[in-house]
Amino acid sequence: MVCHSFSGNLFFGATIISHYILPEGFLKNANTTRDFDISSNIWLVALKIFSFNLISVIVIMIGSIFAKKNNENEEYLSIAYTCFIVLVLINGITLGTWSFSTDAPSIPIIERITSMFQITEHAGLLEMFGQLLITCVMADKYIVMTYKNKRLQGMSEMCCGRKETFFYCCLA
Repeated sequence: MVCHSFSGNLFFGATIISHYILPEGFLKNANTTRDFDISSNIWLVALKIFSFNLISVIVIMIGSIFAKKNNENEEYLSIAYTCFIVLVLINGITLGTWSFSTDAPSIPIIERITSMFQITEHAGLLEMFGQLLITCVMADKYIVMTYKNKRLQGMSEMCCGRKETFFYCCLA
């Protein structure tokens, strides 16, 4: 719950700050969907959207392979949390600077924020919530643990049951 409220505050904070500090369209040229063509085939469009969203899932899953702790008293922290925070910041800056691939006119910041809660029209919050769920599920599935720059666990020691493997495949 703490990670969810922290990421929500981070997202909306990044949205508001980037709106006032960064120029409009700041990330527009860096957006992966800038050449996104809408096809008349709904299945092709769905496949394209799914594949773009799968990029963030792959980044989180790769980040979950690694975990690190600095003190003996700490728990291992998955690097996937860092990946998730970076994705939240990118989404917040994209919304704040209106860096979407469409040529829709910019709307006021309050309207941008309130429209995020209209989940039947905008998928941003649902996508970030899905990324958070994947991050939380994968948080203790690390293969490489480091403590004081020393590797402690290898691939051969990782165990995943059938149910976990099936669940990971469903998430992907």
